Amino acid sequence: MPQGGNTGLVQGSTPPVSSAAVLTFSSSSITIDLDTKQVHADAQATIEDLQEEAQKYGLYFPLSYGSKGTATIGGAVATNAGGMERRIHHLCQAYEAIDGRGKRVHHMVTTPPTLSDSVLPDPHYSFLGSQGYFGMVTHVSCRLIDPPSHRMAFWVPLSSLKQFNMFHDSIKGILGGRLDVLELMYDTALQDVRRLSTLTVPSSHDAPYTALVVCHSHTSQEDLLNEFCQATTGLTDTEQAGISVAESKIEEFIHAREAISDATRYWARQDNHRVLPFDLSCPHSTIYDQLDQLNQSLKKSIIKVNGFGHFCQDNHRVAMHYNVIVNSSLSETDIQSIYHHVYRHIWATGGSHSAEHGGLGDRTLPYTVESASRQDIESFIATKLKYDPKCIFQRDRFETFMTLASTRFPSI
Repeated sequence: MPQGGNTGLVQGSTPPVSSAAVLTFSSSSITIDLDTKQVHADAQATIEDLQEEAQKYGLYFPLSYGSKGTATIGGAVATNAGGMERRIHHLCQAYEAIDGRGKRVHHMVTTPPTLSDSVLPDPHYSFLGSQGYFGMVTHVSCRLIDPPSHRMAFWVPLSSLKQFNMFHDSIKGILGGRLDVLELMYDTALQDVRRLSTLTVPSSHDAPYTALVVCHSHTSQEDLLNEFCQATTGLTDTEQAGISVAESKIEEFIHAREAISDATRYWARQDNHRVLPFDLSCPHSTIYDQLDQLNQSLKKSIIKVNGFGHFCQDNHRVAMHYNVIVNSSLSETDIQSIYHHVYRHIWATGGSHSAEHGGLGDRTLPYTVESASRQDIESFIATKLKYDPKCIFQRDRFETFMTLASTRFPSI
């Protein structure tokens, strides 16, 4: 079983009891090609390693998330992971892997991948989103970008999801390609970060939601501030917004957002609660109604929701991390009922149950088989048998996949 930084949330790299071996590579070398502005890295290099190495050459690797110090670039490709700014498939130029036949596979990413989540692998670039089923990613090449001349960050309290929707449309319309980060954060999640007392978290003025905006300009910060004010006129009280121009303060805003997942898990353990982590991919057109309806429908059976979402990764879909906090005494039947309820609600409006962490781990695999089309299931099986005919990689999970698939489609 291939394993990267083991930072996923769907138990896709956790070995089942009967697995024979966990495979990792010790090599994590990184080289920078200044002519092509590419970084070439062994799979075990962490996201933070790539960022720091690029920075030495005055370049920027625009993929980042809270686990960047542990998460590996090979794992990012294997799950089609994403962060606040990009998904890995926007940056990946090539990858190498060793498949189940013992053969080295080299794919150049010459056209944009078509996958928009991480449920199943990309149909054209098989190891992108493969989740360790076909072999092991060994080397990755990604593009780098020039860092912007000026950056600003804004911390914007908002009274409702409807207000965030209007803010989203306005800020994207005015800033366009200069908008690097647009995050939606539930204040319940930020309250848990504040309880840690290890980070400075700007005030949200008791608003139920907060937007984090990071944008850039090659002209001046004054232009960015004017455009931000233009985008927010009539939508929110700009006097309540936190504004950062210094890089240290911008990073402070970003670290507060990145701390949400760890803070959520930490306080759940301390308070004897349990976290049900949902990693949802939702169309922009339906996300606000979906969240409002889910918030209302779950209110009586849960303690709270610690949510945050990436609204800059994709023009059409949102990666929404919807962490449901419940009492640890809740029965397994009730917990499964919550999972079923959330996933079916998301499916009904064109969403999927895995935006970034993978649809083939123990937690998500049954829902992938339940929701995927027969064509997608058959395509996945055919690709598995092409690269790994003896089922060396992820054998136990593939056997489970086949059992579930043949139950749903008896002729498979």
